[in-house]
Amino acid sequence: MPRPVPVSPAWLQVACRPPGNMRLRIVELRRTDGGYIKLVINNVNGFGQLVAVELARAGLQDSNQFGFPVSGEIWRRCDNTVGAYWEYSGLPANGVALDMRITDATGQVVNIRSAIPANATAGDFPLNGQFR
Repeated sequence: MPRPVPVSPAWLQVACRPPGNMRLRIVELRRTDGGYIKLVINNVNGFGQLVAVELARAGLQDSNQFGFPVSGEIWRRCDNTVGAYWEYSGLPANGVALDMRITDATGQVVNIRSAIPANATAGDFPLNGQFR
């Protein structure tokens, strides 16, 4: 009888090129009592490895010519709790729209205006942006 031969597994990470823009899945959203959001970003171009997701109130006064907040203190960093899940506690109350800044492992940054509308609920939504 032949003896088993140990085999070393091999894998290769390949870049993905989904058709179209990224998509946002809001898993949980609470706008009262300090506010809380749990989200996942899908259909990410490239290797899909995100290193930062940040939120800011949409339409802040100290914005650049594109309308995005420029001060680092304005952006609130989400916690990458497990896998692709990002969470943030302390959302503004009263249904304020939120801009989103997403950074991948290569350092590319995508800014998305009003990524989370003021009337958002849990569910899947298209985002107006994608990594190159």
